[in-house]
Amino acid sequence: MSNRFRFLVSMVFLCVLSQAGWAQEPDLEEQIDENQTESVEPSSSDLAPVTTMDAYREAEKARRKKICNCYYAPDVSYRERRSAVSGFVGFQGGTYAPTKYQPDFSTQSFKDYYGQSSSPEMELLFGVKWNIAIGSIGLQLSGGYYSVKKDSAAAELLLQPVLAGIIVALDGIMPEPYVVPYGTAGMYTVVYNEKVSGLKVTGNSPPAPYFAGGAMFQLNWIDKDSADDAYQDYGLENTYLFAEARTFLAGANAVPNMSTDVHYSGGLRIEF
Repeated sequence: MSNRFRFLVSMVFLCVLSQAGWAQEPDLEEQIDENQTESVEPSSSDLAPVTTMDAYREAEKARRKKICNCYYAPDVSYRERRSAVSGFVGFQGGTYAPTKYQPDFSTQSFKDYYGQSSSPEMELLFGVKWNIAIGSIGLQLSGGYYSVKKDSAAAELLLQPVLAGIIVALDGIMPEPYVVPYGTAGMYTVVYNEKVSGLKVTGNSPPAPYFAGGAMFQLNWIDKDSADDAYQDYGLENTYLFAEARTFLAGANAVPNMSTDVHYSGGLRIEF
């Protein structure tokens, strides 16, 4: 009986000690809750002062950041956002006439025989340009169509001028190119076809130099929202109206002579 009594006393003693230890253990859930609800106030040393210059730099970074389709945000100026190389296309019409041309089937001058065409000479143009600090230097190609008739003699002259030149434009002087002076110089040839009462002659003039100068006038400001959408959706940089004066000089071989007086033209040009 004594051994059993001792065993029972020992078990009771162990149970008491276990209960005392559990009572002293911290409640982990309560500790976690207290830690989660506890807020840590930042010290004054952790707060860096934000200066006006810092705010300006952050705003500039956001403004210059490219959007998802790899174009700049439209409020970035043209001078800043344009790439190193751009392209352009356009069309123009003008008062071109081969005033020095001698008709094949008459001894009269061009003006006396044909007079002036009732429709302007029309041209399509395209090119590529390399952008530099104050503007751009580009290669421009164009082809045109011109016709004139003399009804009394059943005569008709069809001309197709083809031009290749270098164009220098000052489109980087201002952040936005509202007005762009430019000059062009190059070589031209004219493919011609003349018919008179069943007779016909064809050929082309020898290559000769030409010169032109004028100004482009940006149209983006007229509808800024549409211009911004065209830039973001299609990469169109600028739309211009332009006007120019130019002259075709005579070639080394003056037959046929397709040189002109100073004449004028204007049109539309789109840069992308």
